[in-house]
Amino acid sequence: MKKKFMLCLCLVLVLFASTKLLATSVATKYKKSAEELKSYNIIQGDSSGDLMLDKNLKREDLIVILSRLMNDEERAKKYSSETKFTDLKNASKVYLPYINWAVSNGYIHGVTKDKFGYGDYVTVRQYQAILLRILDYSSEAKKWDMVSDYAVTYGLMDGLNLKPDDFLNRGEMALMTTNALKTPKKGSTLSLLKVLNLKK
Repeated sequence: MKKKFMLCLCLVLVLFASTKLLATSVATKYKKSAEELKSYNIIQGDSSGDLMLDKNLKREDLIVILSRLMNDEERAKKYSSETKFTDLKNASKVYLPYINWAVSNGYIHGVTKDKFGYGDYVTVRQYQAILLRILDYSSEAKKWDMVSDYAVTYGLMDGLNLKPDDFLNRGEMALMTTNALKTPKKGSTLSLLKVLNLKK
């Protein structure tokens, strides 16, 4: 009986250590990707320099990051503030041009015809669709039920194990983004990083 107990205890300790090691490894990947994005000025930390990798992303905050990823923030923040989305009437005026820039370029759509989804958290599948569009896989991004499968096929989910409808935090977004930067655009041999010509 004592031997069985000790064996079970050893197994539990091994599983605990393995899980902790895996979690540490994943967190390291997130941090490395986030630091890479920071070096391109795509993401920024808070006033203390914390990159807030565990924090879930809201749709409007993701759009600002997206404008930097596309190397187009100067144009995005001066874009027209007129909007068709009813839920943006009380939104911060800072976000309106960014949102309209992203919608006009086809990077993101509203959650409905009349509603952008201001204040909503971004889901994994929503960001997968955005990255597919950026990589010129727009037709694939329209097949909503298949978006996550395409994201796996094109390497966007390397090192990640997320469900499509999970909320996306900044660490997960960072790793998905650096995966996308290594990926060639559709019909090209050039990676997204080279196409965007991002500079450190």
